[in-house]
Amino acid sequence: MLTVFSEKHALRNSSTELYGGQLVAPFECPARAEYVLERLKQVELGEVIAPDEFGIDPVKRIHDNGFIEFLEHCWKEWEAVAYLELASRLGWLRLYIQPPPIPSRHVQEIQ
Repeated sequence: MLTVFSEKHALRNSSTELYGGQLVAPFECPARAEYVLERLKQVELGEVIAPDEFGIDPVKRIHDNGFIEFLEHCWKEWEAVAYLELASRLGWLRLYIQPPPIPSRHVQEIQ
């Protein structure tokens, strides 16, 4: 088996996630990634490689530019109002920061 792993997995390190209507310790966390990686090595399940870098172009092919711009700036806006954790769509509504509109190419799929 081929496993793709990056030290960037550790960046997904939130203190909580919403599960069953409650904030709980996250299931996917750096400790779990390290545990899985170590176990893969112990049982010699196959090669572990670094991911390829593709840049932003594949993202731009499938996402609206407004959404990409929103994602590029939303965390800084969130931090600017002193919220340090759990940025969610509900929080944006409370802060009166509008999420980007649904791209028109997806509106027909929703209707």
